[in-house]
Amino acid sequence: MSSPASAQPSPPAEAALIRLAREAAGLSPESAAARMAMRFGGSRWRQIERGYRTDTGKGVEAPAPTLAQMARAVGLTAARLEGVRPDAAKILREIELQEGGVPAEVAAENPPDPLVASAYSMEQAERIIDAALAPYASDEEKLELLERYSRNLRIQVEERQRGNQEPPAKGQHPRRTG
Repeated sequence: MSSPASAQPSPPAEAALIRLAREAAGLSPESAAARMAMRFGGSRWRQIERGYRTDTGKGVEAPAPTLAQMARAVGLTAARLEGVRPDAAKILREIELQEGGVPAEVAAENPPDPLVASAYSMEQAERIIDAALAPYASDEEKLELLERYSRNLRIQVEERQRGNQEPPAKGQHPRRTG
């Protein structure tokens, strides 16, 4: 005789990815749900991760907007979600754009030029820099990048204070005088 648990379907790939990311972040379903922009509960989170309701045994698939919010809550990027749920990945990209101006994977692959950081609000700049630093493994690497960004931003501010309103072209450094 088989147990009821063995008769239940396996969770869909996107549910397994969400669970993996949640567990890697050290979050309970309740704490992950609390991070979402929408009202959501831990029991519903569990249903989606399992792929079925325990009371009825019926399958559960998260709507794309819900899955995108869940992915955001556990730190998944749209690029990772793309392979399992392109519809939710598209929504997550839009969330990333609205929240930080640049999707996390784009910022990580192309760190922002700090010489044009003044084009962003401080909050946007912080989000972009956080996303850009996320893939670096060591704090030493992150510190080195932050120091470089800070140094370049200081140069930009000094140039503007001297009356040069045009920031240097990307890849060029302003001429130092004195």
